[in-house]
Amino acid sequence: MERDTMRQEANYWVDADLSTLAKIRAFDAVPLSERQLEEAIYSPPDVLEAAVVAAPDEKSGEVPYAYIALKAFANSTAEQVLAQSADFIPERAAIPKACYVLPTLPKTAVGKVQKNVLRVDAAERVMRAALERAELSAVAHLRVEDRGASGIVCVVELDALPSQIAEETSQTVRAVLGVFPIQLLILPASARKKSPRN
Repeated sequence: MERDTMRQEANYWVDADLSTLAKIRAFDAVPLSERQLEEAIYSPPDVLEAAVVAAPDEKSGEVPYAYIALKAFANSTAEQVLAQSADFIPERAAIPKACYVLPTLPKTAVGKVQKNVLRVDAAERVMRAALERAELSAVAHLRVEDRGASGIVCVVELDALPSQIAEETSQTVRAVLGVFPIQLLILPASARKKSPRN
């Protein structure tokens, strides 16, 4: 199969060789892979490492998030890197919605960026922000897990509450987080005590 072979599936473009997916909301979107987005993020001179992953989004399904590590003594901010990179991304919908600066990107023993770790981080940031906006973070405790072939799972553990309030809280959490395209598991306080921690 050719490296540049792309096929269209509905409104998604799949880079078949790299098995990467850039979901673009517009139907007439320019086909872009995560790799192409990463090349754009690498364009500012202060960027040492870059990775782009899909983060859950309540409106678009998934949106790109960028993670970068800066060169020594670099003083660019994440916002500056995104602004400089945007000129190299032909489709506005493909510009990463967020960019996070890390000291270094997580890697495997052979030096490959662990995108699964970054996907979990992106999902956790999105879900945590949704809980905070709904003022639920005091009673609903979040963790996001990569369960391999089963995908990423958002686990919400509720505090011990009176049964009626616990049920209402559970329904509110489901309403707030259920709009995201991610598996959701809500544990009541009794199950939380029995659930082993990782």
